[in-house]
Amino acid sequence: MSQTRGAEKKRTRRRVNRKNLRSILTITLVVICFVMAVGALKLSLKRKEASYLMQGKMLQEQIDHEKQRAKEIEELEKYMSSDRYVEDVAMKKLGMAYPDDLLLKAR
Repeated sequence: MSQTRGAEKKRTRRRVNRKNLRSILTITLVVICFVMAVGALKLSLKRKEASYLMQGKMLQEQIDHEKQRAKEIEELEKYMSSDRYVEDVAMKKLGMAYPDDLLLKAR
């Protein structure tokens, strides 16, 4: 009888070990799937971050361009409010000249 009890205990241990092994494998697979999902999300976020950084760089370039353009417009506004602009327009568009200017005509 003691031999049968010993054999039963071994069988029971094997069953328990197999159950534990199945549980460990199941948990391992779940952890691996979780790690893969997190990795995929991380990769996706890195791609979005790179896209946003590129977009930010392009927007900063546009801002710099517009600031330069605003500066040019400001300078043009100063020029257009000056007497020199009035003189230039009168000379170019209206054909006016100062009395002491020498005019050359093409034949």
